[in-house]
Formats: sequence, C-alpha cells, structure tokens
Amino acid sequence: MGKIKDPQLFLLIKNFLLVYLPVQRKLSGNTVTTYRTVLNQFLAHVAGAEGIPVMAVTFDMVNAGSVNAYLDSLTGDRGLSSSTRNNRLAVLRAFVSYAAACRPEYISLSGELSAIKVRKSDRFAKVDYMTEKAVEALLKEPDTRTAIGLRDQMIMVMLYDTGARIQEALGIRLCDLRLDRTPTAQLFGKGRKIRTVPLMANTVGKLKNYISVFHKRESMLSEKPLFYVERKGQLQSICDDTVRIRIRKYADAAREKCGDVPETVYPPSLAAYPCHAPVPARDGPDTDLPMAWACQP
Repeated sequence: MGKIKDPQLFLLIKNFLLVYLPVQRKLSGNTVTTYRTVLNQFLAHVAGAEGIPVMAVTFDMVNAGSVNAYLDSLTGDRGLSSSTRNNRLAVLRAFVSYAAACRPEYISLSGELSAIKVRKSDRFAKVDYMTEKAVEALLKEPDTRTAIGLRDQMIMVMLYDTGARIQEALGIRLCDLRLDRTPTAQLFGKGRKIRTVPLMANTVGKLKNYISVFHKRESMLSEKPLFYVERKGQLQSICDDTVRIRIRKYADAAREKCGDVPETVYPPSLAAYPCHAPVPARDGPDTDLPMAWACQP
C-alpha cells in the first residue's frame, strides 16, 4: 500500500464516517454504509480519471468538475436513475459541508457543489407492476447452478418476500433470520427502525439451500452478512448499485424471451400486492413470492 498523499482528506473522511454521522447525527448503520459506499466510489472514480491510486487522491481533485464527471458516469455508463444520481450528490455535498465546517478553506468548494443542479425525478409518477409472466421470466435468468446465480436469485427472492429496500436486504445477517416454525427476517431500516417480517415456507427452503452453500460452517447466531462478496480472502457486503446493475442485466435478458418485462425494472421499497407468482428453480422446487416487483419507464 502506497503513502497517503493528502492525509487531511482521509482524516476528514474517517471522522465524517466514524464520528460525525453515527455519533453526532446518530444515523443508522445502513445509512452510514451508504455514505461510505458513495465516498469509496467517488474516490475510485477520481483515481481512475487521474490514472493514480486512491491513496494519491488529494482534496484539490475534489471539485465541481470531478463530481459532475462521477455523477454522469452513474447515469451514463452505469445506467442508474436520476434519483440515484441525486442521492449520490447529496452524500458528496454533506461530506464537503462537513469538511468546510472543519476547515474554512473548503467553504468555496461547498458553494461549488451547491451550484450543481439536481435532476428532476418523478419516481412514482408512472409506476406499474410486473405481470406474473414477466416475474417468472426474470427469475429464470440467474443460473442457480453457479454460486453467483444462486446468490442473485436469493437476493431477488428476499426482496420479493420481505418488501425490503435493497440496503435492508443486503444488511441482513445470519443472526437476523429465524428459520423455525415461525420463520422471520429482521430488517434494519432508515432512522434505526427495526421491523420483523414473516417468511414463506418455500422461501425458507431456498434460504436453507443458499446457506448450505455460502455459510456451510457458520452458526445461525453469526453476525456475518447473509449476502456477501469475497475479495482477497475477506468477506464484504455487496454494494446496492451492483445489485441494481445485475437485476437490470437479468431483466434485459428476460425481455428478449418475454415481452411483458418492462424497459426499466427495480425492486420497490415496499411490497404492494398480496398476489403471488412462482419463482422458477433449476435445482429445486418452485417458490411462491409476492408480486412486488415494480417497473418504471
């Protein structure tokens, strides 16, 4: 690991994530994780644009130009929505405002970011719900004979069954699950709100199969994340943007086989209807899930 070129930048980031957000503002762990993810992505984007390692990024490289370039990459290269872009901008503005409060030399930078326009996003203006046929087509796409396909389908199953936001679903730990006679999952939402949601029997069967593959030697009392990626031998939580991109990939493939799959598919923040659709499986019985998948043109 190289030497940090601008220690002040990374010290401010550290204090912002470890002290200001959780202690002073008392934000939930999921919210802090979102802030951390955005800052990591932004630093990686700046480093890539400059052709340098992340450790060499300096505060001089944080400006309206680099922020706009990062935001444009979200809606352009990654195909994310305007609302996601606006959320990322809000995170960067919050960090720079914090930096300006600590170091007055950054007040002008805070003004620069305030001048970046928020894109209009009428998120729920044209929301519709997918047909059962479209849901079936979408959930056939992950190849559950592979570990990644099994994981991706299980994430979608949990999003359906629990009505969780992406960050809530990705925040589920093994110890948050109860797979006994009254199966439930505990979700940690915004504002430190905790809710316990029931799980359907067939979803529990899918979960047990998934856990036998991804958590063979783990106790159900473990605090390890249910869904994870492994990098350099370490388990890390999955980025919510990664899940959105993978869902979009499956939707694009499913649309070629089923015209009912809409152009834009995203998991809604709350399950809306009690009707069910079958979840196909290549290696086990079908699972019933709420028809909660929403589409937005």
